[in-house]
Amino acid sequence: MKEALFDALPSVNNYLATKSFVLPSNLISDSISIASPTLKFHNGFMELGLTPVFSSKAEDIAPWVSPVYDYSQYSEELRVDEDG
Repeated sequence: MKEALFDALPSVNNYLATKSFVLPSNLISDSISIASPTLKFHNGFMELGLTPVFSSKAEDIAPWVSPVYDYSQYSEELRVDEDG
């Protein structure tokens, strides 16, 4: 079987060279896309390489707001006399 696949490799290469395959960019989910797909042959083995790109939508990220401290509610005084 391995020799049959190895002998068919030139024919398969020629066939695949004439075809184009379209992978949807959001094949996995909306936040993970596929970049730089590759198809290679190594010593009778076929390798499919996919690079995942993790992204987040701008509307999903809450803008950072600097905290505001309101000390007006702490209007009480604390007095310590001489005895402590």
